[in-house]
Amino acid sequence: MRTLTDKYDIESLLDRAKHPTYSVKELSLNSVNILTQVRRNFEQSSIEELAQNIALNGLIQPPTIAQYDQKTTEQHLEIINTIHGQSHKLIDLKKRRTAKNPSYFILIAGERRFRALNLLYERGCRRCLDENGNSPLTPGICFKSHFQTNSKKMRFSVSNDVIPFQALLVQFSENDYVAPKPHEEARVYGPYFRLLRLIDKNYSVSKFSRRVARGTEKVKNAIGYFDLPAKIHKYVEDSVISYGVANQLARLQQNGLTEDEIDHWLIVAVSKRYNVTTFKKVIDLFLEEDNSGQSTLYEIWEKKNNASCRAKYKSIIDPQIDIKLLTDNLYLKNVARLIQDGLLVEEDEIYSTKRSKRYLFDLVDVQKELLPRLEKIMKKDEFSVFKKKMHQVSSVTKKMSA
Repeated sequence: MRTLTDKYDIESLLDRAKHPTYSVKELSLNSVNILTQVRRNFEQSSIEELAQNIALNGLIQPPTIAQYDQKTTEQHLEIINTIHGQSHKLIDLKKRRTAKNPSYFILIAGERRFRALNLLYERGCRRCLDENGNSPLTPGICFKSHFQTNSKKMRFSVSNDVIPFQALLVQFSENDYVAPKPHEEARVYGPYFRLLRLIDKNYSVSKFSRRVARGTEKVKNAIGYFDLPAKIHKYVEDSVISYGVANQLARLQQNGLTEDEIDHWLIVAVSKRYNVTTFKKVIDLFLEEDNSGQSTLYEIWEKKNNASCRAKYKSIIDPQIDIKLLTDNLYLKNVARLIQDGLLVEEDEIYSTKRSKRYLFDLVDVQKELLPRLEKIMKKDEFSVFKKKMHQVSSVTKKMSA
């Protein structure tokens, strides 16, 4: 079997990307094949809202369908499977049986609208449900009421001359009201670009960004993100770190850091709760120092004797410390005010004196651990006053915990 690189002339293929033709046709929802697309997560509430909108205002923009013969469908499946890491098979697809030569309807763009239409057919809109006393509707009743059809047919924008690579470009440029999350787009841009690079090793990021109608910087970030270890993708999907922080980790990988070193920076980002702006400044500084001749992450990060380096890090970290101290101070003042006003009592489930005391105890314990270090960096009279206050607070917390 020939590979993708043997099958396609990349230049002529992509030059034709703007010229597929479409016509509006009525198709049964059951005849459409849904393959893996850019967006993978669909919030049910969003689909329900869209369904209500369609029921009220009609289907303004029909979903986009590619009608393929068997050979083109096989090519499309190979590309989709390569990019998304899936294993879609021709035998599993629904085909048009009335034609002499079997054809397949593949959804290119508009999966949210397709899901909303299916929801209207199966369950109905709020108005129809209300009129039925909120009892379950027979499938199709709501559909017939709004679209004057007894079948599960709906209007689709269908092309029978769009080729697989074009279909992907249409999908990327589709404006479907709710944009996919950045990491979802990146999960597709990365392998798609790598695939095109297999076909044409000189194919540039800037050319690719124009084809998918996205900024060059956004596409570069997407490609870098795709190349990161799978566990970092998982951390982004689970909201442990943001996509922006992952982009900074990708910069480190692109500059030759090992996976262990990237893991270290991952821990730094999470443990210090860096936002993207601050983490970028830290990474900028690291890369600046690294390019100046330092060989490893640890030599730079742990460097103690370079006053200039310490000053740069201090200028980044100090504002975060100030914000944290102000936040803690404000929190404790607010707690004290609530207790004073009698609004915070032991029985409260969310804001309780028990929870507040535990927070205060933890702060005091941390300050006590810092005393030896503070003694070295504070002026003698300042430290004496601070230590005295710490002992007073410590004695109070001991009585509180007794």
